[in-house]
Amino acid sequence: MAVYEYQLASGKTRWFYKFDLPAGPDNKRRTKKERGYLTDKAAAEAERKAREVYGQTDLAADGSVKQERDCPRFG
Repeated sequence: MAVYEYQLASGKTRWFYKFDLPAGPDNKRRTKKERGYLTDKAAAEAERKAREVYGQTDLAADGSVKQERDCPRFG
C-alpha cells in the first residue's frame, strides 16, 4: 500500500494514499490519489476500499474509470 504523510501550513500532519490505475487510451500513466486523512490507518483503509472499487470496474469508452466519475469519494 502506498500511504504517505505531509504537513499542513499549520504544522499538522495529514496522510494520503496513491496508486496506479490502468493506462488511458493514450497509454499515459494514471494515478488515484486522495488526501486529508488524519491517520495512516485511515488512509490505508480508504486505499483498500478504493482498490476494491477500482478492481471491480471497467474502463469507460473514453478511457476513464467509470466508477471515478460516478462516485468521487469512497466511504
